[in-house]
Amino acid sequence: MLWRWKKRVLPEIPPLHNPEWEVSAPADMVAFMKHLSGLLPEGSVLVLEATSIARDVKSFLEAHQPANRPTLHVETTWPKSKVFHVPVTQMNMNMLAELVENHALPEICDHLKAYKGVREILAWYDVCCDDPWFVDACIGEAPLRSFCETLGCTYKKLG
Repeated sequence: MLWRWKKRVLPEIPPLHNPEWEVSAPADMVAFMKHLSGLLPEGSVLVLEATSIARDVKSFLEAHQPANRPTLHVETTWPKSKVFHVPVTQMNMNMLAELVENHALPEICDHLKAYKGVREILAWYDVCCDDPWFVDACIGEAPLRSFCETLGCTYKKLG
């Protein structure tokens, strides 16, 4: 008997090319993780890309990845990075916040993104360098303002 395996073709999510908002890096990454579920729409997925991830962080991320994950553009070409997808729920973000509290940022991620469906809605390149991060137009100004006020970030509309 021959088995035929069907290859599942999952969508490739294009990078966030035309963000609506630029947001300054927060001073407190623990608070960022704890409040992220209040900013992003329900059903969003956080993507962490890392090259030197801590073992316990990797274990948590592997255990919480959805079975079907779309492909996203990888920001680090060398050294080869690991990419993890985590549904944005308050419980998952609280657990990530605990890990952030006990690790240096490079042990968590180098780059951070989020998507909803097949649309990238958040992109933060070089998380460790205090670079700004970018948000799609699907995130309204009211929730962004509230998030930024809570974290002490500034934001500006692009374009």
